[in-house]
Amino acid sequence: MMMGKRITLNKGDNDLVSVDQYLGIRYAEAPLGDSRFRMVSVQDPKWSGTQNYTAFGAACMQPVRTTSTNMPAWTRQDILTMQTYVQTRSEDCLFLNIYSPVSRGPCNDGRRESAGGWGGVGHD
Repeated sequence: MMMGKRITLNKGDNDLVSVDQYLGIRYAEAPLGDSRFRMVSVQDPKWSGTQNYTAFGAACMQPVRTTSTNMPAWTRQDILTMQTYVQTRSEDCLFLNIYSPVSRGPCNDGRRESAGGWGGVGHD
């Protein structure tokens, strides 16, 4: 079972709809130690119970620009927006974020949701 959140995409466009959001789903083993520069090992999703997928996984290591007052406002805003998504960085960063259109079924906020097979998220 997967637990995510139902969110409404909002950018001032009335055509945007609600989606089910599942964040931080691990898709491969962490590339650490002896595995660092090798092909990743895809993980078989064998879990029991309900998995909480309501928070982003770590972002991959990368330089993050800082802002300055002599930058154009739009550049500063882009950098500040990006910084919110890369607060936690790690070499252990092989996670997926899935946004699934709401087509049927109840909202799964805090409730159980079944996976429609690996690689897809479905409703009961």
